[in-house]
Amino acid sequence: MGPVPAIARFGQGVGPERREPLGGEQLVDRRRDLGVGAGEVEVVDDLGPLVADVLIVLEPRWACHEAGNLAPAHRAVLPVTPVPGCTRETRRMRAIGLVRPIALDPEHPERDPSLDDQHGAINDYTERHGWKIVDVVFAPARPSSPEDDDALEAVLQRLDAGEADVLVVGVSPVLWTFQRESRVLLERRQRSGWELVITGSGLDTTTKEGNEAIAAMLEAKPSDVPPCNQPFPPSGLIYRVTGGYDLEGFDASAYQHLALLEAALGSPLAERESILDFGCGCGRLLRRLIDTAPNSRLAGCDTDAGAIEWVRANLTSVDARTIEPLPPLPWADGSFDLVIGYSVFTHLDEEYQDAWLAELHRVLRPGGAGLLTIHGQAAWDRQSRTALAGRPELETVTREREELGIAHWREDGWEEFFPDYYHTTFHTLEYVEAHWRKWFDSVHVDAGDYWRNHDIVVVRR
Repeated sequence: MGPVPAIARFGQGVGPERREPLGGEQLVDRRRDLGVGAGEVEVVDDLGPLVADVLIVLEPRWACHEAGNLAPAHRAVLPVTPVPGCTRETRRMRAIGLVRPIALDPEHPERDPSLDDQHGAINDYTERHGWKIVDVVFAPARPSSPEDDDALEAVLQRLDAGEADVLVVGVSPVLWTFQRESRVLLERRQRSGWELVITGSGLDTTTKEGNEAIAAMLEAKPSDVPPCNQPFPPSGLIYRVTGGYDLEGFDASAYQHLALLEAALGSPLAERESILDFGCGCGRLLRRLIDTAPNSRLAGCDTDAGAIEWVRANLTSVDARTIEPLPPLPWADGSFDLVIGYSVFTHLDEEYQDAWLAELHRVLRPGGAGLLTIHGQAAWDRQSRTALAGRPELETVTREREELGIAHWREDGWEEFFPDYYHTTFHTLEYVEAHWRKWFDSVHVDAGDYWRNHDIVVVRR
């Protein structure tokens, strides 16, 4: 075997005195085994993207996962001290899983129904990557509490001590609370060097795409959320909307969504005389619209009779109606000058979408506007690498989206809760701009980004 380029890695926290003895016995032995000459070894203690065929690791803890920085054809790792489960042919890290209840009942956090999903996500991710689970830790409180700080700190200390190489967090992301905690974890792992994965978010410090997602998240700066004076819906209704039980996230996401919708519209929502929240659920946006547009006539509709019953009883200024899965709506032609459809066309299949686009055209006044969200390119990039990754239906959904411009993913895990026509739908920009013009004079797509999972389609009659 002839000489090959190599990089010698001494490991996190190793003093500068270790950088000098390139002729040290251990490194000489490894170079000789590989045919690597002294002039062909670069010594580093902070790895970025590497261009090398061989990585020589002098600290066993780093032997496995740093091989991932090498070209796939040359993932050779030669630690000075053998690491159990790590060979030149495999990349195997030790993982600690972290599950965090987000239920509303602090007396019984262990009853949080999301815990099973989190355990499943951790198991799926580690199995797909060939990582060994050392432990799965239950942290019983939310990030803002002292008790949770202690529980999380105990886990981080185990990682700092080298007990595991990667922390795999199972909690579902909600923008405000999720970003706050994620930033804390990222800062800590940058100091200590272990890897971090947050399932469902795309954050993964072991992959190029995951680090791009991290950069996108760090650029986002969530604004402060003013208090909302309206009551919260019951936890079961919140779960059907968000997939979680996080009150802060439920409320803060509504505030953010309305700000984004208003920016896409180009004028204040409060200037609209009448606003329909199409697919309002349990009033996530309506709770905030009551304060945002206090002089507007507000209406909401949904097929979820229980959610509408709660809205009617608790948000009494809203004209809330239960509707059927297909048109018509219970309002006359031209009843509204603004229709909001947030997270509705992200779920309907094409047949139901076409029916409702025609109906929304009917209830909009001439000159009226609609703000309808879709899963566009940013959502596809994210979910194809997270929720859809490794799923047998990925190929079919990908092909439908590319060939038809719209793909309806029916096996998204919500089969127990929703009918066949209402699951996860992806659109291409070209499809929306062409197809939706059948009903509207103007169609403009305000594209999202990695953390704004929805594109906003502004339609005008």
